[in-house]
Amino acid sequence: MAVDESFEADGFRGGKWAQWVEPSTIVGNVSRTTGHAFHGVASTKLQITSGAGRVGVSNKGLGNAGLFLQANKSYEGYLFAQLGPEAPAGGMDIMISLEGALGHGSPLASTSVTLQLPGWTRLNFSLTPSTGTQCDTIQPADDPSVDCGNPISSIGHACVQCHGQFSVSISSVGSVYVDYVFLQPGSWARLGELPVLKSATEVLKVMGVTGIRQGGSYASRAPGSAAYYQWQDWTGPPWARPSRGAQWNECLIGGWGPFEMIAMCNALGIEPIITTTESSTPDSLADLVEYCWADPASSALGRQRANDRGTPAPYNVTYFELGNEQYNSLFVEQVEAMEKRATALGKRGELRYLFPSNNFLSDSDIAKAEKLSPRLDAQMLVDLHVLGGGGVTAAEALFAAHPDFAMGAANAETNAGTHTHQRAMLEAADLNEWMSINASTQARLHFRAASFCMGSANDFDRWDQGISFFLPNGTWLQPPGYVHQLIASTWQPFALPVEVTGGSTTSVSAQQAANGSVVVVRLVNDSPQPLNVSVVLLNATGVPLLLDGARLTAWSLQADDPDAANTAGAPSTVSPTELSLPLERHGTSVALKAFDYTVIEIQVS
Repeated sequence: MAVDESFEADGFRGGKWAQWVEPSTIVGNVSRTTGHAFHGVASTKLQITSGAGRVGVSNKGLGNAGLFLQANKSYEGYLFAQLGPEAPAGGMDIMISLEGALGHGSPLASTSVTLQLPGWTRLNFSLTPSTGTQCDTIQPADDPSVDCGNPISSIGHACVQCHGQFSVSISSVGSVYVDYVFLQPGSWARLGELPVLKSATEVLKVMGVTGIRQGGSYASRAPGSAAYYQWQDWTGPPWARPSRGAQWNECLIGGWGPFEMIAMCNALGIEPIITTTESSTPDSLADLVEYCWADPASSALGRQRANDRGTPAPYNVTYFELGNEQYNSLFVEQVEAMEKRATALGKRGELRYLFPSNNFLSDSDIAKAEKLSPRLDAQMLVDLHVLGGGGVTAAEALFAAHPDFAMGAANAETNAGTHTHQRAMLEAADLNEWMSINASTQARLHFRAASFCMGSANDFDRWDQGISFFLPNGTWLQPPGYVHQLIASTWQPFALPVEVTGGSTTSVSAQQAANGSVVVVRLVNDSPQPLNVSVVLLNATGVPLLLDGARLTAWSLQADDPDAANTAGAPSTVSPTELSLPLERHGTSVALKAFDYTVIEIQVS
């Protein structure tokens, strides 16, 4: 909840610590101290020389938008502190508080911790506010301290100001250094004991998310990324990591790394896909495999993982991307070393290695890969990054271009650049293509990712493509998120032939249950004109199915305006509505509206 926990990001636009001295008549100051840090670059020094009052720092979270605090709910965390040279012999009291609109003078919850030991000391705290805080919608220019990104108009976004903040202060003569301040909701709001907001994961599950890729440009293109994104720098407790303070563009990423993501995915039953820097040596990446999978009883790296994680359980991760949107000239050597280590750990053939460029390996590197024994073609995947769709076509072209090398493919980024209903139409049509591919191509395609699972509604940025949005006080689906929800709630595993007449531009796919008891049809009309279509379902040999006695249910995700989106105040403006359709002997007739995604589920007698 507190952004810039270790005072590393001088000038970070996404959130900062406010410094204060109250009243102004006391002699005191707050300073960011680069020469005296618990670990990393900087700490903050709080000092009072004379007078009665308080000196402290306050944090309002991401974008300085303020904290949404719930009444009578616990919040907990820790910080590291050390007595300064001006501290009295008896030590110093540090006040930790949650505050509302009235500020430092009227905390909603506070606790005082006495610091007496001479070295850096971890201080744990728990706070339960007596009343909650509210969030108000503001215009981007109303409060310059709140960062709403680029002040452009985009439906679904909101600039909000919540009235909670977190403060650390002193009130007596002396000084203390403060470093690495961490705040989170109590277990009531988290996924188990992980630092993960449970309500956000529930949205992921509603959308049917089965895989999450962590990675992208920050693993390959940020200044110094080769230095800070070595996987070893993200192990151990967060406050002791060399990656503390790591930034990508204007985003702080140091507090959340690949292993937190893997742990979250493992807890949710979601497949994690991690992207690491291509600059790692083959031996280093082999050690990563061992760190994730080895038995602590027989491996030093396995014991390190168990100590880091607090459990002997492995990090269950099988997809590793070795770089991002670049040519990795070490890829074959890295894969060979990782697979050799995996084999030694009893995981032969179970891991997948993503090559980080749409064009895959050069002819010379393919020749090198063909000499591996055993061949690892099928475990090597090309990672295809596309715009709103087209991953299947790109994969088929690559497979045709390399008929003697049986690599797989994944579509780990779909950068449509929008979150509106038009994105919903792109998602639905592209997913129809994925669900209609032939068996030989299907066997080589591993996954498709929608970029991004979530985006901040409080940040108008150039990557405005979250299929769900969040604010400090809530999370909700955008229209493309509802496409995924509809697919997840009606999923069937086997493709089925289908005939559609009356709409030549209609995108369609059909699937059925393994025992044939359920059939699903998915139709997309990405046109401003309504279409009347007839649907005939076929069996695998092309013979029309008999639907006598069947039961039909249908839903439509539709908006007349392709730029429509869901706001925080009206989160279901564009959401599925149930349809009443006629059941015919071999299918149905559908009046598709403009910009319409219709899903039909038939329970076959």
